[in-house]
Amino acid sequence: MAEDYQLDEEFAQAPLSKDVVRRLARYLAPYKAGFIAGLLMEVVWVGSMVLGPHLIKVGIDKYIAAASISGVFMIAALYAVNSIFRYSLVMVEIRVVASCGQNVLNDLRNAVFEHIQRLSMRYFDRTKQGKIIARADRDIEALEEIVTWGPVEFVSCIFCLAGVITVMCIYNWRLFCAVSTTLPPLAVASWIFQKKGLAAYRKVRESLSRVTANLAENICGVRVVQAFVREARNLSVFARLNRKHVKNVVRASFVWNSYTPFINITFVAATSIILIYGSSLIARGQLQIGELSAFILLLGMFFWPIEDLTQLYHATLSATAASERIFQLLQTEPEVKDRPGASPIGPIEGTVEFENVYFKYDEGDSKWVLKGVSFKALPGQTIALVGPTGGGKTSIVSLIPRFYEPQRGCVRIDGIDIKDVTLRSLHNQMGIVLQESFLFSGTVMENLKFARPDVSDEEVIEAARALGAHEVIMRLSEGYKTLVRERGTGLSQGQRQLICLTRAFIANPKILILDEATSSVDTIIEQTLQRALKRLTQRRTSFVVAHRLSTIRDADLVLVIEDGTVQEAGSHHQLMGRNGRYARMYGEYVRRLR
Repeated sequence: MAEDYQLDEEFAQAPLSKDVVRRLARYLAPYKAGFIAGLLMEVVWVGSMVLGPHLIKVGIDKYIAAASISGVFMIAALYAVNSIFRYSLVMVEIRVVASCGQNVLNDLRNAVFEHIQRLSMRYFDRTKQGKIIARADRDIEALEEIVTWGPVEFVSCIFCLAGVITVMCIYNWRLFCAVSTTLPPLAVASWIFQKKGLAAYRKVRESLSRVTANLAENICGVRVVQAFVREARNLSVFARLNRKHVKNVVRASFVWNSYTPFINITFVAATSIILIYGSSLIARGQLQIGELSAFILLLGMFFWPIEDLTQLYHATLSATAASERIFQLLQTEPEVKDRPGASPIGPIEGTVEFENVYFKYDEGDSKWVLKGVSFKALPGQTIALVGPTGGGKTSIVSLIPRFYEPQRGCVRIDGIDIKDVTLRSLHNQMGIVLQESFLFSGTVMENLKFARPDVSDEEVIEAARALGAHEVIMRLSEGYKTLVRERGTGLSQGQRQLICLTRAFIANPKILILDEATSSVDTIIEQTLQRALKRLTQRRTSFVVAHRLSTIRDADLVLVIEDGTVQEAGSHHQLMGRNGRYARMYGEYVRRLR
């Protein structure tokens, strides 16, 4: 199950390793001055915290005992100044440390985003989209506490414990030893509650994930739900999932809320020990009243670092697992990348040649997707690829921009093996429109300028007029300024495809690839496209993959692709004259239209 996989990732833990620390350190390095400043401020803050109880002790033993009002006022003023200083220091520290931490996370997000864009298509074929998104989203978010506050919290806890223990021992080591008897049960209880609490929290997140997934599934498939009258049954399933989630939340709340009372009981027990044993020490003249008061104040500062260190440990384990997944992605090398010594291809004429190409998506697969494919397309020609679904048409056009590499054979452009040129120079001279008309969030104009952001609005409108898209766009609510929602939601399939076609033509490619780009266009828009495509495919090499044979009758070369091979090749009229596979396909298409 996909959601179970996500839960496994979310709650995975791993011990902190030197490799993870080393890799994270590279991202922390540019901001080390800020982190060091934050750590130093935290040390000063701890010193200010420990100073507070000591001022109380001095005030009681030295001035209250001597009935010195001026001394009491002086101690009160020092205590207030110390407190104000500490709170001011915290404000500065939060700003410095949070800024550094967020910059580190921002750099990590940028690195992941940049790397994802360079990965080969084969990676996206075998990796779930949710997993990829999780690297840049949930995993980096899981690092926030450790990267930003982890070092500060660790230093704070260690220095606080060291400072409190030192001051307590200076005051009276016997009383400190008596208080320490509460530590073993506290440590055991913390460990037990953390384990039980994490297990309960996992069940809460699991049940919440199932509730969310069920809700999202029903929203996405609401048409199907209503069409098959599944509302009542789906509501029953959703209610059952909700009941389970409520049960898990109640159990988790009980576990976590049981821990706080235990801490309070331990604190009360320690306080009782201080009062009882401390009183006896005062009676024997071995302890002053002010020292006893300071002990009680220091006691609270003695317990919270222990609890925080336990939580920090578990957070570190989870963050380490998230870090390993992030760095595993960043270490993934693109399978298709520029070879050493690759050079820009320069302006191309548009000759495309396949020479005995064999290709399969999975190296371990015994079946070839393409088997010995050979053909040559001349500059300015339109090459139509037809054949049954799964025959290999899309695989052929995917090899031209080098989204994949063939295992055998060679793909050449203008006589140059495309493996010897840079991917950027190759892609800069290609335009691709896929069956899935993908639009990005923004305006229609911004989508049309996607490949050429510097092109003027006038040039965009001129290109849209040439393609016949201008009238369609102007009928939108705000014309070219119409906002396109995520993935083009709100536009019809035909409108999205027309915008995608116009976007490709504005890029002014030398090689144009249309992979089922007009498969879902209505008849009126299709007629517009047929007229425009004939004009706009001139002076560029165009590859058209289509089930609709009406879109390829004027092609210079028709390739019938079936079972990974070129079954027939020639113009529409030549292939019709041969009365072969293409002629039968065209005849079936004509009969379906009647």
